[in-house]
Amino acid sequence: MIGQILNFGLPSPIDVQIVGFDAAHNREFANQLLQSLRAVPGAVDLHIQQSADYPQFNVDVDRGKAQLVGLHRTGGCKQLAHLAIGSFQTAPSFWTDPKSGTQYQVVAQTPQFRLQNLNDLTIPP
Repeated sequence: MIGQILNFGLPSPIDVQIVGFDAAHNREFANQLLQSLRAVPGAVDLHIQQSADYPQFNVDVDRGKAQLVGLHRTGGCKQLAHLAIGSFQTAPSFWTDPKSGTQYQVVAQTPQFRLQNLNDLTIPP
């Protein structure tokens, strides 16, 4: 019956989302659910979309020094995000061509070859 109703019998993706405050427990539950879903006849290409093992680093901001250069906690975090991933996700900007009126998206990002290690994120004296 589901094969006839869901997308008129054509294959359709089913998205299952797990939400909670404990990321480790959520991941464990997702793995268990994935194993259970693999037993469902006709279910193919099952996978967990969101990776949980991306590299990360923690940043300790000295509030006093940050204020000396005009940054506060959220501003410093946004600046780091702009350096690493660009401004597209955090602060989208647009430029309008004065002649045609066409809007173009402007993205600022540090070139990857300039970010080889954490010290590359420091501000030179």
